[in-house]
Amino acid sequence: GALSIASDAAAGEGTAGEGTAGGAAAAHDGATPPQRKKKKGGARVRFSAYDLSAVSPPKLQRPGSEAPTEQALPSLAAVVQHQRSPSDEQRSAAAAIADAMGSLAASPDLGVQLRPAARFYASELRRLSTDGTPVLGGRTSELLSSLLRFHLSSVFAEDEGVPDPLISTLRAKVHEQAAAHGFLEVGSEPSEENFSAVVTQALQILEAHERHLLAGGETRDALDAAVAGRAEALLLLDPAVKHGLLLWAQSHAMLLAVFGDAAVLPQVAAAHANAQQHLCRLSALAHLVVELGMSEEHYFAPLGDVPALSAKLHAMAPLAAAARERLPPPRGP
Repeated sequence: GALSIASDAAAGEGTAGEGTAGGAAAAHDGATPPQRKKKKGGARVRFSAYDLSAVSPPKLQRPGSEAPTEQALPSLAAVVQHQRSPSDEQRSAAAAIADAMGSLAASPDLGVQLRPAARFYASELRRLSTDGTPVLGGRTSELLSSLLRFHLSSVFAEDEGVPDPLISTLRAKVHEQAAAHGFLEVGSEPSEENFSAVVTQALQILEAHERHLLAGGETRDALDAAVAGRAEALLLLDPAVKHGLLLWAQSHAMLLAVFGDAAVLPQVAAAHANAQQHLCRLSALAHLVVELGMSEEHYFAPLGDVPALSAKLHAMAPLAAAARERLPPPRGP
């Protein structure tokens, strides 16, 4: 069901011969070769229905481009959810089917165009049997990530031709901090895409270094002492830990600018017609990340409860400020 819906959704994006991912899906039905799109330098990229690569990621500049992914996601989520925590019996069955699919892919009786699909599912089933990774779990994770980034960008996008001072000021503030801390290239523009990229990266860093903030640990004790004006222990921490703390503190400052003021998001939502809709989808998708156990996208989870994220950022503000003020910036090469 997920494959059928996803393929139909991708086919709706274009027609055969247009060189789009939608055209690729419409151009073949599994018995004919998938369409290829030529890249610069002569390389070619295949878009296929069987692995859902024909479902194009949404683009902020194309209103409605998220529809195929949104349409495919519920069925894919159900498929992934059904495969979570497979039993020994299910793993054994998956291994047997993987072996059969592998033999089928090597058989001269199978059409050349169908062999990649057989190899793909043999590999997917083998992963399910060995480490419990759901079939199509990786692709579901990619599609979910692209939707989260799309809706995050859309929340803070100004309506075309209608500049909004609040959004412009917020993006400029975050962009200035990001450029100063090396999160963006010097001279880059404070666009919706750059804003989303910075917020996403900051969320990743926040989660990656939270382990250093556990109460009772050496690093947390050093931070607490620095807040009280005693920075000696903080400066004696391992250089790698100090570097991670500084990245965490810089990321904290950018996220606090975006999510720290409870009044900002309602004002942003009122700034353009679809912002509230994108906020709701962002929250729902963040919850789905947790429900599906998507570890690689788990850093999006805090967006499922923005008030809780805001409270957490405020609670950690003194620690982050101490780290930024007391830790020296990393030396250049």
